[in-house]
Amino acid sequence: MLLRLKYIFLFIVFISISNKIVAQFKGGDANGGDSQTLTQSMCVAPENQNIYFGGSANGASIASLSQTLCSLPENGNIYFGGNANGSSIQRLMGSICTPPENLSIFFGGSGGKAIQSLTLCTPPESTSIFYGGNANGASSQYFINCPSGSATPVSVFSGGNSDGYAFNKLSQSTCLVIENTNVFFGGNSDGFFNKSLIQSACVSENLNIFFGGNTTGFAKSNLLQTICLPPENQSIFLGGNAGGYSLKNLLQTSCPSPENYNVFFGGDAEGYAILNLTQSICAIPENNYIFQGGDADGYYTGALLQTICPVPENLDIFIGGNADGYAIQKFSQTVCSTPENLNFFVGGNADGYNVNKLVQTVCSVSENLNISFGGVANGESFQRLVSCTPPEIASIYFGGIANGASSTYITMCPSGLYTVNIYSGGFSNGASSQSVKQTICTAPENRNIYFGGNANGVSNSKVTQTVCTPPENLNIYLGGNANGTSNSMALRSVCTPPENLNIYLGGNANGSSNQTIKPSVCPAPENWSIFFGGKADGYAYRSLIQPYFWTGAIDHNWHNPLNWSLEVVPDINSLAIITNVLNYPIISIATATAKSIVIQSGARLDVNNKDLSSEFNVVNNGTINITGNPIVTIGGNLSSENGTFNSGSSKTIFNTLNGTQTININSGNFYDVEIKTAIAASCKLACSITIRNNLNITSGSFDASTYNLTIGGNWNDLSAFISGTSSVLLNGINQTLSKTTGENFYNLTVANNTQIILNDNLFVSNNLTLTSGIITTGVNRISLGTGIATPGSLTYTSGRIIGRMERWITSNSTYIIPLGTSDNMETISLTVNSGLTAGSIVAYFLSNNPGNAGLPIIESGVSVTNQFTEGYWNLTASNGLVINNYSVSLAANGFVSYTLNNDARVLKRTNGGFWTLEGTHVDASNPNCYRNNLTGGISILGTQFTIGAADCYGGQIAANQSICSGYTPSPFTNLLSAKVGSTYTWQYTVNAAAVPGDSNWTDIPLSDLPGFTYSLPLSQSTWFVRKASTSCGVRYSNVLAVTVVPAPFTGPFYHIPNSFGY
Repeated sequence: MLLRLKYIFLFIVFISISNKIVAQFKGGDANGGDSQTLTQSMCVAPENQNIYFGGSANGASIASLSQTLCSLPENGNIYFGGNANGSSIQRLMGSICTPPENLSIFFGGSGGKAIQSLTLCTPPESTSIFYGGNANGASSQYFINCPSGSATPVSVFSGGNSDGYAFNKLSQSTCLVIENTNVFFGGNSDGFFNKSLIQSACVSENLNIFFGGNTTGFAKSNLLQTICLPPENQSIFLGGNAGGYSLKNLLQTSCPSPENYNVFFGGDAEGYAILNLTQSICAIPENNYIFQGGDADGYYTGALLQTICPVPENLDIFIGGNADGYAIQKFSQTVCSTPENLNFFVGGNADGYNVNKLVQTVCSVSENLNISFGGVANGESFQRLVSCTPPEIASIYFGGIANGASSTYITMCPSGLYTVNIYSGGFSNGASSQSVKQTICTAPENRNIYFGGNANGVSNSKVTQTVCTPPENLNIYLGGNANGTSNSMALRSVCTPPENLNIYLGGNANGSSNQTIKPSVCPAPENWSIFFGGKADGYAYRSLIQPYFWTGAIDHNWHNPLNWSLEVVPDINSLAIITNVLNYPIISIATATAKSIVIQSGARLDVNNKDLSSEFNVVNNGTINITGNPIVTIGGNLSSENGTFNSGSSKTIFNTLNGTQTININSGNFYDVEIKTAIAASCKLACSITIRNNLNITSGSFDASTYNLTIGGNWNDLSAFISGTSSVLLNGINQTLSKTTGENFYNLTVANNTQIILNDNLFVSNNLTLTSGIITTGVNRISLGTGIATPGSLTYTSGRIIGRMERWITSNSTYIIPLGTSDNMETISLTVNSGLTAGSIVAYFLSNNPGNAGLPIIESGVSVTNQFTEGYWNLTASNGLVINNYSVSLAANGFVSYTLNNDARVLKRTNGGFWTLEGTHVDASNPNCYRNNLTGGISILGTQFTIGAADCYGGQIAANQSICSGYTPSPFTNLLSAKVGSTYTWQYTVNAAAVPGDSNWTDIPLSDLPGFTYSLPLSQSTWFVRKASTSCGVRYSNVLAVTVVPAPFTGPFYHIPNSFGY
């Protein structure tokens, strides 16, 4: 059968080339280099030219070699190296000259030289030049070779450390071109870096160019040849790491092509990455071979273009991924005729690639077309092949790991009754997620399609035939592990089936599980045999699946046989297909079962309080409405991304027996969900879902992947939850979370209206968001972060944790730990100032009286006599945590046993010892209390914090004094103000036995200042005191005594005159 290609994305340009051969070898690891540029224009190539460039061995990186306006020599051998007998940043330039008959040039890097420049003009008949770096070489070598004769041998031996030198110059000019030219470029071993090779206005009979990457090779090479006649034979070998390179551009335009043209491209081994090969406006040689690879003889992201040109008789294209292959390949051929024989070899890891598109349009096809696609070995992923007007014989091989592919997409439009063989596989000659399509075409007489999983099989395979006439015999082989498949789907619609259709589906050996066959809107073939297998060439339940179409001919009753196409109600061995008809099915009388269920677009299925079981897939492209609280059991995938799923109050059980079943719903949610897969099986999210009530993971595993999971009820995990990078939102009322070994979330958001009770430990590795609600841990704990490298982060709005919380402390920063009780928020904030050795801290708040051991304590005149009895905080260092200097902030909500004023102190103790005042006090701001620069660390035995109440007192005044009766006392002064806060009133008494606060004291009006001046004279001893009304009651200062003494009295004065007359 003729097969024609359509839409070619990997553009190929075939040009006219003369009957001469040019061979160019470029390599990566062997005989290759990096960043190579080779330009040849306006010239005729020499008879023989061999150029070897290398990367690691006999190769170079970034080499430049230029020859312009000259004829090439008969024989030219140029060897460049990087580390061994090679060089870095090598330049070889020949211009306006005729080279000698024989030219041999050897350059080295480590066993050679670096920064080599050589310009050749008119060399002798024989020239041998050897350069070295460490051995027989030189560093920073510069050569200009211009000998005067054509027959004089020139031998130059230059070395660096032994038998060599540095900074040498040799000049030679006016020379003839040799018959054969061989140029070898290298990178690390016998190679160099930064190389450019340019040749123009010259001809050679044979041109061989070898480029390399790491070993005698290089990367980033440009090879240009324009407006010239190529040699009879041209071979170009391009490589990446081994005999190859990266980032290659090969261009040839406006020229005839040689008789034979071979182009080899590579990635890691004899290959490279990101290749562009363009040939345009040219004639094609008789035989054209193009080899492209990825890791081994292949490359990545290559583009091969050919436009407006005739094709050769034979065209062989080898495209690969890791071995002789590449990734993300585009191959296009347009407006051209195809060769008689066209062979495409496309692979993934070995002779294959990933994400390939192969398109051919507006062209006639070759007589024979063989296309081999692979995944890992001769296979590929995401293959697309479109053909129109196929050849007489078309054989297409698809594979997964060995000659197989994943996600292959085939569209075939054969025009005649010829033979088309399609082989598709998974691991061995097989593929995953395979699609085979045939549209608007005449089928061949015989078509054989092989799909596989592990061996000649495929997973998630789809076979589609639309608007076409099928072949007389159609055989489809689908497999799981061996010639079998899991979750396979075969579709046929709007078509005439073949006379004979045989479908073989398998599970473990030539068998399959979770198999769905979907023929729709088309008559069945005369002979239709479907074979399913379980263990070995067999299936545990049934060997033939028969589709049942809902017609709704009578009413809505699911259990009425007359409503089904075969007038039989589907059972567990049947495929039930619900079509879009007026009388949609309703399950309300009894339970319903099916092998698989498909609800077509626009169709509807109602489940009214009766259980429904599907052994395999449920594909919903319409609407499923569930009322009441039935149980819906699904053993395969739930695919409702194009439909609506209304769960009511039902429980949905996912219970696949093997492999991975997926959940994908676009519109709708679940009420209760139970994961009940086999131990080795898994249920995996393919979208974000909401479960309005409970989630139970009974057996197997539940993989959330990267999606969001919203839970409104309880979380009970008896098996395994795989969090991936998902986010879990708990937003219900009075939820519980249970997992014996501790549950693990990646991201967790709590927006609970009441509380979440942890029956076991909870670990949040990335981010914990507290929006509202209470988490009660009991004897368990919630841990944020998993280690020093992943400390986790807290996004806090509201809510609290009653119990233990662990946080990883990894940097000098502030860490909030939102603790509390059922009534109050008791957050502790820890700020690391310095001296941190990273680790974790476990904190909790205990609402018990912490005791008064160590009290009273006096600080700055403030006496801390009591502890608040409402509770205390406990912090325990773990996982090597050490903090030499830190500050704490305590939110003491509900602390009312004493007055919490700005003198309230943060007290600290270790392991239940005596309370101390460590660090520096910062005035409290009710309810928050602060302590800065604590230096005693946090103990692995537990460090406790509580609030100490400051004792209120009336302050101190001065001073006692004695005055005479009738005088006023000196002013009274304030030594210490009252604590805490005060309104002052001065009092006096004349009763020496009076006690401040009793009835003997009299207030002095207008005496509301800390100091006071009494302005009335005193006639008797009087005592003064200052009364202060504080936040914790009335307090009095010390009492001042003013002692009043009588004023001194001298009596009358007498005058007795003196008489001296005696």
